[in-house]
Amino acid sequence: MNEHRLALLLLLGGTALLGQTAPGLDPGFFLKDPKTIMVVCADKARAQRPDDSRMLAEFGRIYLAAGLKDRALEAFQRAARLGKRDAATHALIAKAWLAQGAKAEAMAEAKQAAGLAPRNEAILGPLGVQFTDAGFPVEGNGFMEKAYAAAPTDWEMTVEFGRACLRNKNPDLAAVWFRHALTGRAGDEKVYKIVGLAYADRGARP
Repeated sequence: MNEHRLALLLLLGGTALLGQTAPGLDPGFFLKDPKTIMVVCADKARAQRPDDSRMLAEFGRIYLAAGLKDRALEAFQRAARLGKRDAATHALIAKAWLAQGAKAEAMAEAKQAAGLAPRNEAILGPLGVQFTDAGFPVEGNGFMEKAYAAAPTDWEMTVEFGRACLRNKNPDLAAVWFRHALTGRAGDEKVYKIVGLAYADRGARP
């Protein structure tokens, strides 16, 4: 098959795909207002998974971002009820509130998550980063200290928090956590490289 014929077939195939839509989906759906798209997507997903506490927390985050606070609260309350012993559910609700700068609501949920998983760095570390990125470095550092106490050898976690400190203009705190990451790893060029890149990127997410 020559190159011109192959190019023509690829073009025709691509055009055909562009003309296809999912059953029942308006071809102009993604040209609508972003908030409308968000809510429709959340509603469609929720209809399929109405009792998944973690997904409900995510649906609540979508509703909150769309300005539908009452619907968000209902989703969060149902999520908290169904996942009352699930730290990840509460952490997701905290993340949703942080995205809106709602510190008190976020802290209440984050404390619930930390109480349910006091030694789980996979819960505590991300909370530290999220609070820092939301402009609450003291609270972020508090969660990170708990995460570090639970997993002091997890250098990737400490580097991630150091990056968050850098991108939020807190180089002194970043230095503390990069020192933690490098402690005992004087011969590990990989860690030095990643810390160096963190400074080169000013803490931007990799």
